[in-house]
Amino acid sequence: MRVQEDQQNALNKAIWVQRQALKLLPPPHPNRSASLNIIANMLWTRFQQEGQQSDLNEVILLHRQAFELQPPPYSDKSMSLNNLASALLIQFKKGDQQDNLDEIISLHRQALELRTPPHPNRFMSLNNLADALWTQFQQKDQQSDLNEAILLYRQALKLFPPTHPNKSIALDDLASALSIKFEQGGQQDNLDEAISLYRQVIEHQAPPHPNRSGSFNNLTSTLLTRFEQRSQQEDLDEAISLHRQALQLQALSHSSRSMDLDEAISLYRQAIEHQALFHSNRYNSLNNLASALWTQFKQENQQGDLNEAISLHRQVLSLLPPFHLLQPTSLNNLASMLLAQFKQRGQQGDLDEAISLHRQAIRLRAPPHPDRSTFLNNLGSVLLTQFQQKSQQSDLDEAILLNRQALEL
Repeated sequence: MRVQEDQQNALNKAIWVQRQALKLLPPPHPNRSASLNIIANMLWTRFQQEGQQSDLNEVILLHRQAFELQPPPYSDKSMSLNNLASALLIQFKKGDQQDNLDEIISLHRQALELRTPPHPNRFMSLNNLADALWTQFQQKDQQSDLNEAILLYRQALKLFPPTHPNKSIALDDLASALSIKFEQGGQQDNLDEAISLYRQVIEHQAPPHPNRSGSFNNLTSTLLTRFEQRSQQEDLDEAISLHRQALQLQALSHSSRSMDLDEAISLYRQAIEHQALFHSNRYNSLNNLASALWTQFKQENQQGDLNEAISLHRQVLSLLPPFHLLQPTSLNNLASMLLAQFKQRGQQGDLDEAISLHRQAIRLRAPPHPDRSTFLNNLGSVLLTQFQQKSQQSDLDEAILLNRQALEL
């Protein structure tokens, strides 16, 4: 503790000394810009240690002043632009300035223009601009932002030094972007590439890397998605194995017996127990457990498994923000389970809700999405079930229409 206090005092003193030096460099002194940058960098260090908003605000102010003072040929201007954008991004993520994102993107574009090939830091500017566009896509859901972010991540990775400590982060970001693109358009090559990239991430995160467990979970999730698409047993087997490794990295103890469905369910429960209520990946863990229980219900026909799977899918939907890219699949899954429950209990409310959920899922899967045909068939099947119960001609007519539309796709 004493050492930390001494270091903090030294930093505070250094900031004071640099402020005094700045007073001796009034505009248009040629060294004023460098002095502003030095103070900004010191304040940035203190902000990262103490989290004082006033330090962050001053960092932004000083970086603005610094790069405004830099004349052509802009020897360090790209660094000033990058530093200002980084500080603004922190402010944006704190929720203080939601209109900063446009400026952040603009600053990164300017920095990239100044770092033409073969500038040694061009890969950093490419990656920073990609990160900003990826953040904007998550805010506004504009396809052009996603496409440009993917393009920039690819360009950055070609220039990354092989052993650079941030390469695994860039690989992970590109994999995440490609996963989202697959969810939007259903192109299998995007999913395959995301899986390949997640494997590379893990290769770059040798034990005891702190993010290795999360990377195992990311690869597990994409393998499960591919299993749902292609039903290849090796994808499911690997996903289960990776999930166990992720839990082991979280210092959880498991038996060495072979993984089966019961153990998978047990591990998914433990994963949820070890996640905070609002953990960013909680809905994925809930979805995994629901899927495993749904599989077990279809094998053993235990009502308790079905009840819990339905409850879990309701939680998943409650955690997903409106129009989230995973919402259509979650709606479809819950509808399928409610249909199964209707067949068990015969309660009309289950059937009505299943129909409503299937309609919502279809509205979110506009043509030419590859899942639309399946969703149309699913609604058609539920309407046929309702026709068999109520003998309403409108249900039969709509079911026939839906099946025809599915065939046309």
